[in-house]
Amino acid sequence: MIVTLFNTGSDGTMLYYTIHDRQASLTQPYTLTVSWSRGSGRGREKFYAFDTLEAKDRMIRSLLAKRFKAGYRLLYSFSRDAGWTPAPQAEGGETQGPARLARRA
Repeated sequence: MIVTLFNTGSDGTMLYYTIHDRQASLTQPYTLTVSWSRGSGRGREKFYAFDTLEAKDRMIRSLLAKRFKAGYRLLYSFSRDAGWTPAPQAEGGETQGPARLARRA
């Protein structure tokens, strides 16, 4: 899974925020890597490891909620899990954020 968000800074610089779970951990079964940067400058990165999938999911939802509240918008998302579908489009044509993805039964 990868989700990339973007926003425009007060000085007009593009801000990027990416969450992915592609990097593995030797000590815990579930991981997240969060990276952020300003424009084309050098970015920063933070690594989270979890014992349960539920804890990882809570962190994803929390991180996305904070960024959406701060004005970030979805730039790109991808998941290999075929069971995930995008949320229905809201009035006005904008899609709901990835934190509102619905799992098919």
